[in-house]
Amino acid sequence: MKRIHSLAGILLVLGLIQSSCRVLMQEADPSSSLEADSTLKDEPRELSNMKRHSEGTFSNDYSKYLEDRKAQEFVRWLMNNKRSGVAEKRHADGTFTSDVSSYLKDQAIKDFVDRLKAGQVRRE
Repeated sequence: MKRIHSLAGILLVLGLIQSSCRVLMQEADPSSSLEADSTLKDEPRELSNMKRHSEGTFSNDYSKYLEDRKAQEFVRWLMNNKRSGVAEKRHADGTFTSDVSSYLKDQAIKDFVDRLKAGQVRRE
């Protein structure tokens, strides 16, 4: 798959270089622009279809590559967060702790009231 990406990239760069050379040549010689226009009109339809197909294939492959890259970066980010040792508390952890604390508080109050009723606690 990497070879396909490399080949598509090379073809794209070569196409850009070729088109920029054409533009420079047309700007240098006005008569050559007429010749270039006539050659563009004479270019077979199949060649233009092949170019469009190759450009579409390249953009499709490049999009897939970028998606894969983003997925890999996300996985790395997740792994780095787990390795950092910083344990983030979840909301459920906080509510459980709060529930246990309130239960223990209620239990302590109940025990205190029971001892008061039994007369085990001194009043000052």
